[in-house]
Amino acid sequence: MGCDGPSSRYTWKYGEASVFELGELVLCGMTPLQAIAAGTLQTARAYGLDSRIGSVEAGKQADLLCVCGNPLDGIELLQDQSRVALVFMKGRVEYAGEAYKGYYTTRDDDEILPAGVK
Repeated sequence: MGCDGPSSRYTWKYGEASVFELGELVLCGMTPLQAIAAGTLQTARAYGLDSRIGSVEAGKQADLLCVCGNPLDGIELLQDQSRVALVFMKGRVEYAGEAYKGYYTTRDDDEILPAGVK
């Protein structure tokens, strides 16, 4: 899975094309779980990085997208930015949705910390 840029009516920021690609994989016949695996573990394997990334396991780099809802019931919910609850990159919270902003505060534009931590 990988894209060099948008080719539809959507204007995508860097990294956002992936959720649309997952939807396209489902439209092509994959199950939502197969599509998510193609975009995570299978891509990591293709690059020889699956010992560090691609699945949720102890000791691996924690890059996670947490959404409200189950993408296995409808992959398109990943395209709904209002459903994004938390985004972790390398184990750190990079984005906190409205429901979670009370638990995380921004120290500067690049860092989100648990509320009360300076």
